[in-house]
Amino acid sequence: MSCSRCQGLMVAETLFNPSEGVTHTWVPVIRCLNCGNLEDALIRLARCLPDHFRRSTKPGPQRRGVWVSGMREQGGC
Repeated sequence: MSCSRCQGLMVAETLFNPSEGVTHTWVPVIRCLNCGNLEDALIRLARCLPDHFRRSTKPGPQRRGVWVSGMREQGGC
């Protein structure tokens, strides 16, 4: 399998997730050996969805600036 970002080699791994409530879980993922891109089953499923089920806008850096300035005003950062 090749990476969707850099076309590098993807390998199967299992990651430890300590923040899942009381019990700890192991999450099967695939990781790119070139760029480190991680994909789990949910990410791969979302890429297969038809366009009418996807978001119309993608969250990104343009929203991050608004969030950070809002946190500074509230005394969070």
